[in-house]
Amino acid sequence: MDRGRAGKRILVFGAGGNGAAHLQSLKPHVALAGFVDNDAGKQGKFYCGHPVYSIADIPSLEYDHIFIASSWALDIFSQLVQSEAVPTETVIDYTLRLSFDVATAASGACEDVVVATGNSYAFNAFHQGSLERTLVNLAMSSQDIRTDCELLKFAMENGLSGKIGHVLIGVYHYIFDYEYEKRANIDSTRLYSFLSDKSVTDAAYADNFFQSLSENVRNSYTSVLSPSMIAVAAEEATYRSEKAYPQSREKNAGILESMLTLALQQSIQPHIVILPMHTSYVEGIRPGHLRFFYETIRGIAAKYGVPVLDGLRMPFPDKAFGDATHLNRFGSMLFSAVVAQALRRG
Repeated sequence: MDRGRAGKRILVFGAGGNGAAHLQSLKPHVALAGFVDNDAGKQGKFYCGHPVYSIADIPSLEYDHIFIASSWALDIFSQLVQSEAVPTETVIDYTLRLSFDVATAASGACEDVVVATGNSYAFNAFHQGSLERTLVNLAMSSQDIRTDCELLKFAMENGLSGKIGHVLIGVYHYIFDYEYEKRANIDSTRLYSFLSDKSVTDAAYADNFFQSLSENVRNSYTSVLSPSMIAVAAEEATYRSEKAYPQSREKNAGILESMLTLALQQSIQPHIVILPMHTSYVEGIRPGHLRFFYETIRGIAAKYGVPVLDGLRMPFPDKAFGDATHLNRFGSMLFSAVVAQALRRG
C-alpha cells in the first residue's frame, strides 16, 4: 500500500457504527490496515471493505497505531495492554476531540471558562448558549470519576490554567461504584494526545466530531423519551444500583476530593452537579444505594464548602428527556438555565 500521502497505517478497533464514522474522518490522513473487534462473529470477515481481525491477530499485522473507535475506550485500552499483544504507545482513541476543544478555548479571549465533566450524562446536560459562558464540555471523553480528574488536569496543563472560572463535576448515582482497580494502572493522559506528526489533524475532528459520537448519545440529544423507554427504565436502574463494587467506593470518593482540591488550589469554583434523570428511572434505584450516594456527596461537599446542584430532584417534563437517563436538546436548555443561575451566584 502506498503510504506516502496517507501516512500512518492505522488499525481501527471497533467494526461498527463508530468505526465506520471514523473511517471517513481518517481516510485523508492515514492508511487503514483493517479493523479489530472482540465480536467473534465479525472476525475473519470484511467491514467497509476491510478485514476484521481479533486481538490475537495483532502481533502478526503491520501497523503504526491502533485507533479505538468505541465509547468504551478505557476498557479496550486495558484489554489491549493486559494482552501484552500491543505496545502501549501505539494506542490512541477517538476522544482526541478533547485536544481541539481545550486548544480553542485556550486561544480565546474569555477569562471565565466553564469546564464540565461527567460522562455522556453531562454531555447532554449542558447547553452552551443557555450557560451564557464559554463551555468546554469534556464529558464525552469520560468513563468514570478517575478519568474526570485526569481530564481536568489535562485542561489546566494545556492552556486553560488561569482561564477556568468554574468546573461542573457531573455525578450520577453509581459514580462511586465503578470498579476502580480495572483502570488503576492506565495512564489516561496517553489517550488524549494527537499523533506527534499530526497525521490525524485537529480539523478532521472539528469537522466530523458530531457524526462520530456514540449513536445512543447522539440520538438521545435529538429524540424524545418514548413509553417503551419508560417501561424498562426502573429495571435498568435496579440493575445498575445492584452492580456495585464496595471496595472501590472509598477510592472513588477520594478522587472526587482530589478534583475539588485541585480546583480550589487554582482558585477555580467547583460545583458538584447531580445530573437529571427521568422519574421512571429514579424510582428503580435501590433505596440503600441512593442513600449512600447522597450521604457521600453531602459529606464531601460540606467538607470542602462546595455547592451541590441536585438535578435528580428537579421536575423536568417527559419531553425534556431523550431517554430515561439523558436530557435531550430541549432539556439541556432548561437545565442549563438553572445552572447559569447557580454560576451567577458563584
